[in-house]
Amino acid sequence: MNIQSAVIEQFKNLTHVEFVADGNHIILRGVNGSGKSSILDALMVAFFGKKLLPDDPIFHGAESSKITWNIGNGNQIQFTVSVKIKPDDFSVTVTAYTPTGQKATIKSPAAFLESIMFRDAADPQAFFAKKDSEQVEMMYQICPELKSKLSKIESEYITIQNNRSLIKADGERKKLELEKLSYTAGLPETEIDPADLMLELSKANEHNKQLDQLKEDLVRVNEAIQSDNKVVEQSKRRVQQILQQLELLKQSIATEEAEVETRRASITLNRSFAANVEREIAEFKPVDTNDIKERINKCSAQNQKIRDNIRCKQLEKEIDELRVKYAKGLEDMKAKDQEKIDVIKAANLPVEGLTVGDNCLMFPDPNTGELVRLKSLSTGQQWSVVVGILASFLPAPENGLRVLVVRNLNDLDEKNYLAMLEAANRHGIQLIMHETIKKSDSSQCEIIIQESK
Repeated sequence: MNIQSAVIEQFKNLTHVEFVADGNHIILRGVNGSGKSSILDALMVAFFGKKLLPDDPIFHGAESSKITWNIGNGNQIQFTVSVKIKPDDFSVTVTAYTPTGQKATIKSPAAFLESIMFRDAADPQAFFAKKDSEQVEMMYQICPELKSKLSKIESEYITIQNNRSLIKADGERKKLELEKLSYTAGLPETEIDPADLMLELSKANEHNKQLDQLKEDLVRVNEAIQSDNKVVEQSKRRVQQILQQLELLKQSIATEEAEVETRRASITLNRSFAANVEREIAEFKPVDTNDIKERINKCSAQNQKIRDNIRCKQLEKEIDELRVKYAKGLEDMKAKDQEKIDVIKAANLPVEGLTVGDNCLMFPDPNTGELVRLKSLSTGQQWSVVVGILASFLPAPENGLRVLVVRNLNDLDEKNYLAMLEAANRHGIQLIMHETIKKSDSSQCEIIIQESK
């Protein structure tokens, strides 16, 4: 439905205004004070009630004001909204007409008018004044599933972004650790166990103890030889004594001679053993333990270098892995950006090119084609976009008014004005436009009806 005609009497500075629009666009043109805003106020009062009643609504000297708006499709009037204003009374009556001409009074006019009229359509500047986030929330009313999908994508995007930050921080930490380490070439891949070296030293010491044992054996044998020599000498002296007492001591001589033979055999045996021991001492090759001890002393420092080598290789591998993960994170973020674009495209937003950015509406700049915040466009450039957006909130033609009020036509140049008209015609919207001119031969508002097709 659109505005078909209107009659405004004794309202504000208007004594009598009457026009027929038949659903076409309406331009209110005139100098300041000519009544343009009064006509718009008459519209607001009729559809939104007494709360929007201006100060001194009745023309000076008149007893009452009367406002009538006829709305319908084509040139067919379907409803009449009548407002009567007195100093102590305000009433609104809505009359419905059937195609056959029968009429009936709507019992709850305020509720009916609220159902057929979108408030921001009467004041689109309210849309311009909304915060970015509020404009986005309006889009979510048109596409309720879009919010949950974009929220999910945004949450996943932030998770990827946070993971990349953690990966980057971990990589930087590992790089710093790697810079503090130095790699030593020529070392084994694993650490040396000091216990193995201690075991090797123990075996060497055990082997070397054999030399000491052999020397002790030699001393013992030499002592035995000396002891035997002393016995031989003693025996010789006794033999001399015994010879003197030969007869008496024959038996003792025999015993002593036997003893001498025994001792001589022992001497021979011990001399042979001593010769063998001396030969073994001469041939003995002791193990040099200095090298083992030096290696034990160096073991700790060397093992630290080996650990550094192992850590260097590990860090280099981990840094390479983190670099791959970090790069994959960027690809995942790009994929989420593309997923967001695909979701928005699938949502079929009301204006081609319109998209949802970071908690704001975005639209291609008409000059550069680059996506910018909707609010970054000039007022004129915004209008054709906003017409398409608000059209999505307007009732269907059979259910309510498809009307938008443009309160300052002066903000639009010719190009943007034509773009706004084209958008309004495409969406089946009737425009009521307010244009202030600086100079006119008439002090009265000029009402221009411009065909909407």
